[in-house]
Amino acid sequence: MSDEKQNDGRLLSKAEAVEYLGGAPITIKTIEALVRRREIGFLKIGRALVFPKSALDAYIAEHTVQPSPNPWGLTDAALRRIREDRSGGRGRTF
Repeated sequence: MSDEKQNDGRLLSKAEAVEYLGGAPITIKTIEALVRRREIGFLKIGRALVFPKSALDAYIAEHTVQPSPNPWGLTDAALRRIREDRSGGRGRTF
C-alpha cells in the first residue's frame, strides 16, 4: 500500500497538522486558535488534541479561494490583448 493510502485515516498531532497545512505562516499557535474558534475539526484524547487528515482536507477546501470568472465571457487571449492595449500597446506590431 502507498504512504498516501495508509495516511488517509491517520490522526495527526499539532506539529504534523502544521506541516500538513504547509508550515509558515501556519504555526502551532494558529492551530490552537482554530481549535478555540472551532474552525477546524479535531479529537481530544485525554489532554491531547489530534486532527483527522479528513478534517484538515475539509479546512483547506473551505478556505480555498476560487478565481473569479471572466464577467465578459472573453477568452484569455482577448483579455491579454485588451491589457496590452491599455498599457500603451507595447509588444504589438502593426
